[in-house]
Amino acid sequence: MGNIEEPVLSHLLKANKNDIFVCELSSHQLYNLKKSPQVAVLLNIYPEHLDYYRDIKEYSKAKANITLYQGKNDFFVYNSQNRIVKGIALKSKARKVAISGEYYDLDKKAAASVARIFRVPEPLISKTIKGFRNLPYRLEKVGTFKGITFYNDALATIPEATIGAIKTLGKVETIMLGGFERNIEFKNLAKEIIKSKIKTLILFPTTGKKIWEEVRKSGGGELKHFFVDNMEKAVLLAYEHTSSGKICLLSTASSSFSIFKDYREKGDLFRKYVRQYGA
Repeated sequence: MGNIEEPVLSHLLKANKNDIFVCELSSHQLYNLKKSPQVAVLLNIYPEHLDYYRDIKEYSKAKANITLYQGKNDFFVYNSQNRIVKGIALKSKARKVAISGEYYDLDKKAAASVARIFRVPEPLISKTIKGFRNLPYRLEKVGTFKGITFYNDALATIPEATIGAIKTLGKVETIMLGGFERNIEFKNLAKEIIKSKIKTLILFPTTGKKIWEEVRKSGGGELKHFFVDNMEKAVLLAYEHTSSGKICLLSTASSSFSIFKDYREKGDLFRKYVRQYGA
């Protein structure tokens, strides 16, 4: 509970002392926080929400509040591979649990670490993680239609999330990118697109043009690319330019607000047209 589905506050009046609440807290929710949780988890900090925060330093400071008020009897689970997160961990007074791994594996490692803190039996941890299915809009497999497998990663709003998706899936031939401008750099994403041999880019406003320019400057000027302003056209192009046995990935590396209401609308429209034209 947190940013998705039911707000945690609606459950507090029904809680008893043995209940454990698991919350996702955004940087905005953490910004004025004056109390940190008993168990805090911080996986990655990359440039994000720079249309709101002055710079990455201010954004990182807001995220750091998740452990700032922890004591020696609390726990801080953190990604030791992320430079900014590692720096925050060095200042934390909590007992530290370092984890590492690929972008889309970190959440499972973190969940396992937290479960061990609460003394959950290892067989149950292993069974739960193996049986876990990705949430909607987070590397969600829509299905295979006309030989093409479609993945809905509408929640990927930063380049690092899209890079993680590309590495996790492999065989991505077509990718849908672009959205609201938040002053984020796309150089590393451009390099990963070329490295992974993606052949077709379908680009939404506004950052679609910025992403294409980075790809072009990085040596990918020969790649097929299309600028579109609606999801229906994007999906039709995906069917036209993706080979059988390959993957089409919606993972825009940008937030949705340029032409979509939010990530749900973007992901729902993708799912709708993929199924409609795949029938």
